[in-house]
Amino acid sequence: MRLSSRRGVTLVEFLFGITVAAILGMSLTRLLIGQTRFNERVEAGQRARGVSRAALNAMYSELRMVDANDGVTFATDSAVQMRVPYALGIVCSVGGGQVIGAFLPVDSAMFAAPGYAGFAVRDPLDGQYVYHVANTSAPATNSTSACTGSPANVTLMAGARVLRVTTAATVAATLGTPVLLYRNVRYAFNTSAAIPGRRALWRRQLDATGTVTGSEELAAPFDSTARFRFFILNGRVPSDTLPTALADLRGLSVFLPGESEGSPRLRGAPEQANLSSSVFFLNRAD
Repeated sequence: MRLSSRRGVTLVEFLFGITVAAILGMSLTRLLIGQTRFNERVEAGQRARGVSRAALNAMYSELRMVDANDGVTFATDSAVQMRVPYALGIVCSVGGGQVIGAFLPVDSAMFAAPGYAGFAVRDPLDGQYVYHVANTSAPATNSTSACTGSPANVTLMAGARVLRVTTAATVAATLGTPVLLYRNVRYAFNTSAAIPGRRALWRRQLDATGTVTGSEELAAPFDSTARFRFFILNGRVPSDTLPTALADLRGLSVFLPGESEGSPRLRGAPEQANLSSSVFFLNRAD
């Protein structure tokens, strides 16, 4: 048997091998580029969803505590201002424009935060809260005897606070009536400071005079269609139009079209994740 003495490959075989390798290389490169672009788009979508969720989580804890009757003091499709309770107690003593109350324990950081705007006492006849604008910058600590002594005879639990709050008008309240402290909080869609040229959700605290005492950019960026909608009385479908009286508001629908900060390649626009959620107010009389 004669063995072939051929060594190496012919030029034709070499060119054929190079052509096959080039085709495979181009296919793998295209696959890698396509996968990279897909991953970039997925990550942009995740960032957009994160913007919407962060905004909703920040608002929800406060929106759900708002009183249905007089909790909202200002509203448009881009901004809502509310009286947000942060401490709850019962009335121990009333005199003129002064109320002394025993308040349940509350987180110390939340209680010490600026922005105290006033207090509200519950009307025993209709169950609605009557709001009073404060004429001091903060509640004053009072002697516990005003609550533990006669005629209130309140047993204070550990961590409770006895506070004195005042207003310019005469307060009508009876002993044992629920009383709460509130802050004025405004949520608004406005120009972002962190991402210039984009839209952000802001949270601002205002004192009793309407002066902003704190401002925080909660989440950004959002599409220009981000807005508030309004549940009016017993309506099941949110309205784009405000009710004639803010006291008829029973809840809010928030549309949060979160966007990615950058645009994925070949997209020409940021990824967008639309999130819509509804929050209904408490203490409804109807």
